[in-house]
Amino acid sequence: MSAGSGSGAAGAAGTATSALCLLLSLTAVAVCLLLGAKTAELQGRLAALEERGAAGPGPLLDALQPRVEQLFREIKEFEVWTKATFGYKNKREKNLTGF
Repeated sequence: MSAGSGSGAAGAAGTATSALCLLLSLTAVAVCLLLGAKTAELQGRLAALEERGAAGPGPLLDALQPRVEQLFREIKEFEVWTKATFGYKNKREKNLTGF
């Protein structure tokens, strides 16, 4: 083996290593750009959702509002009934089982 053929193999290995490093660097830059674009898109979507939420309650909340108010009334009625029936303000003061 001559000294010239050894340096040729080392040169080819160095070129392959450099090409691999360049490829990995370009891939990293592409991933960073892609993530930046996705982040900007998500920020835009979040801003749109915040604006929509600031505009007022949605149709789901409007539909649930009467039921929530009814439940609050029933809870209040139960509290009044419990106080009138058992003579205390809440279950923490006296357990219903008496123990």
